[in-house]
Amino acid sequence: MGITYPSKAIEYIKRLTDTKVPTEPMTKTPVRKAVPENSSAEQPFPRAKPEDVVFTYQGDGDLAAIGTAETVHSATRGENITVIFVNNAIYGMTGGQMAPTSLPGQVTQTTPYGRDIKTAGYPVRVCEMLSTLDGTAYAERVSVDCVKNINRAKKAIKKAFETQIAGKGFSIVEVISACPTNWGLSPVDALGWLRENMLPYYPLGVYKDKTAEEEAK
Repeated sequence: MGITYPSKAIEYIKRLTDTKVPTEPMTKTPVRKAVPENSSAEQPFPRAKPEDVVFTYQGDGDLAAIGTAETVHSATRGENITVIFVNNAIYGMTGGQMAPTSLPGQVTQTTPYGRDIKTAGYPVRVCEMLSTLDGTAYAERVSVDCVKNINRAKKAIKKAFETQIAGKGFSIVEVISACPTNWGLSPVDALGWLRENMLPYYPLGVYKDKTAEEEAK
């Protein structure tokens, strides 16, 4: 599912941004439709209700596979929404198949001998891709593998919402996360695997920040 207005996140966002967020019940939308249903002509939440904070919470199978086109074009148009994108390098909710973000050589249910880049291609680096688009106002990759990085992730999410509230355009925070169950590891070992394998391939950091660019001029 692509999820908009996750109920548990609403109070958190209020505390982070000290601003109004939607009071409607959270909306669950089919995979691939979370971004378009919150930025298209059919469901123009950020256009019809610009005073509200509109966001999606999506996994890598959703955003980086079935919903890639919609996400790219929403960013290209500069839709004033925030996307929180969880990248755990696998289809975590459907049994552990290879995802677009699965690493070269990574073993999954559909790549039992490891992801072969000759047949499956290379992983998609979402922040790098979306940061090249003019409509993207803010793009940052964070991780939640330790307290220090969790605090950085909180700051990034706050910055993304602040960017949206300022009306600057499309914001995305990519969160590198573990999936112990489908990786076949204990939670502790999964964090170690994340640090050793995912972070080198998906470097943390700010990939685009229009606000900082404007302030630097």
